[in-house]
Amino acid sequence: MKLQLKSGRYYYLQKYPDRRGYRWIGLSLDPEELARQRAAFESGADVSEVLGDQAPGAWIAAHVELMLKRVRERAKAAGIYCDLTREDIQDMGNAQRWRCALSGIRFSLDRTENARARAFAPSIDRIHKDGGYTKINCRVVCVAMNLALNEFGELVFRKLAMAYCRRNRLLQPRQSFEDRQSLDTGFQTAEKATLEQ
Repeated sequence: MKLQLKSGRYYYLQKYPDRRGYRWIGLSLDPEELARQRAAFESGADVSEVLGDQAPGAWIAAHVELMLKRVRERAKAAGIYCDLTREDIQDMGNAQRWRCALSGIRFSLDRTENARARAFAPSIDRIHKDGGYTKINCRVVCVAMNLALNEFGELVFRKLAMAYCRRNRLLQPRQSFEDRQSLDTGFQTAEKATLEQ
């Protein structure tokens, strides 16, 4: 088992069978899912078992119906064009491997304590609020993400999320241009010395 921490994210390194080197497979960004994946790897589970991206269970079919019903009701009440079908939602979910399009968190119907909504349940989000509920203008995101985007949009959410991560030291600040230059120069010097030997 090879797990590597790189830029604040864990990766599983899978050896290529027919050539040298490794394939870097990103593990979940969700702390609970990451803990489950790491424990599974440490117990010797197969990669496909741990990182398999099948739909998260039989509840998906019923939930797709519920999402479609809610989207059509909202569209009708607000006078917004809607041509989404059950198959469209299923295709979007499959393309996203049944994970939130923006956060990458695996969907689930687990309840969050003291919350009215299921935070990680899938929901339909319109990318451009001026457009309708169409396959090219929609994505499947978790309810918590959809609620966060509803009022202010993705740019405000991104700014807030980045500020939160920096404040709590979950992200490293960007390097200055001078720092990058000195790293590049140091790397080139080391590379040149290696070639001369």
